[in-house]
Amino acid sequence: MPVLCTNQNIHELAIKCINRYLQGTSTDGMSIQPNADLNLDSYVDADFAGLWRDEDPQCTSSVKCRTGFVLTLGGAPVVW
Repeated sequence: MPVLCTNQNIHELAIKCINRYLQGTSTDGMSIQPNADLNLDSYVDADFAGLWRDEDPQCTSSVKCRTGFVLTLGGAPVVW
């Protein structure tokens, strides 16, 4: 009899995968060395996920966008 895939099974598998990843990378890390001047910089990016002008331009719900940003303090990322 085949095993039915339920939402609970999917979530259990995802949690097990995340736990294995965290256990395998527990000694990894990131070294951040800020500059002495402590400037606060912001970098942003946005695009329309490659869908600009591919869908109905009159329909406001057809345009999909992606955005991203990074805030750095002294050259070290603090929010991304």
